[in-house]
Amino acid sequence: MSAISDFMTQGTFWWGMGLGTCLGAGVTAVGNYFNNKISDERKVANDLDAATRTEGREDRKESEERLRKVCTEYIAQCEAVITGAIDVKGLFNVLRDAAQDPSKFDPKSLEKITLAETQMEELKKVGSAYIPVKMEAPAPILSAATRLYQSLQALTRATTNPFATAAALKAAAEEQDAFIELFRAHLNLGAYTKDDAQRDTESYLDLLKRQTDDYIAEAKRDMHAAGFRSPWDD
Repeated sequence: MSAISDFMTQGTFWWGMGLGTCLGAGVTAVGNYFNNKISDERKVANDLDAATRTEGREDRKESEERLRKVCTEYIAQCEAVITGAIDVKGLFNVLRDAAQDPSKFDPKSLEKITLAETQMEELKKVGSAYIPVKMEAPAPILSAATRLYQSLQALTRATTNPFATAAALKAAAEEQDAFIELFRAHLNLGAYTKDDAQRDTESYLDLLKRQTDDYIAEAKRDMHAAGFRSPWDD
């Protein structure tokens, strides 16, 4: 029998071999455990990070929706004050009022009082709409909202003075435009400047002129064909 076969037939060889196998399996199991543990922890961390990002996006989306809602309501109430301040009936006329005999009843007095009361009621609605803006809007938008609110207060106080109303109306309209521009910039809606508005207005007027010219030309042809002279003939 060879030395190799003698060694392999020894009990200590097989015992040692079994222990080595067990130790190897144990080390492999421990390694797999820690590898799996690290992998699981990494997966949990990644899932948590993804969940946090998703939650953050949802929170921002909800915040923007609330901001959009309160600012839209606010600007609608502001617009009501601005348009209501336009004295379309000419109730407050400096020359007529100056010539009015103080001893006689002013036929426009009731309408003047109604207009002033209406403006105050509309301003109260603006104040109510301003509170949610204070709760939801970031500082730049809130600053613009505050300036707009103050300009509307000044406009309302100037209701009875046509000269002061014109200046206050212009200031309020400018503050309203500034508020809208900041709001659009915050939501990444793109800027819409006065130049843009002027360009679009001119484009519309040009289109209207072409349509009017086409209509007049067609009407002329139809009237001439019927044997009539058109109102636009020289």
